[in-house]
Amino acid sequence: SLPEANEHLALVQRLCNSSGAVTLRPSLRERQQGAWLPSQLRRAFVLLQTCGMLMVENLFDRNLIARVSAARTGLQDSSEDAGEEPKQLEDEAPLTAAEQLQALD
Repeated sequence: SLPEANEHLALVQRLCNSSGAVTLRPSLRERQQGAWLPSQLRRAFVLLQTCGMLMVENLFDRNLIARVSAARTGLQDSSEDAGEEPKQLEDEAPLTAAEQLQALD
């Protein structure tokens, strides 16, 4: 039988309040290919439409975040010592999606 209107809202609320239900985790295949599978993209779309949010687990490698944070702190410290505005990081060639996901391994 179909749920009542109030029951339907309670089910949606339960789904959206569950961090595990609104979290996407890239599979090994997705990491290797550097792209989400259509089923994951559909799930992301439905979660965004239903809950207005979603979480993506392991989007950035912890080592990468630590390196960026250290570099940023170093730039700010050296600029403050010299009384200058913080410098921008040098432009590098952007990583492909496959390279970004491979960094998560």
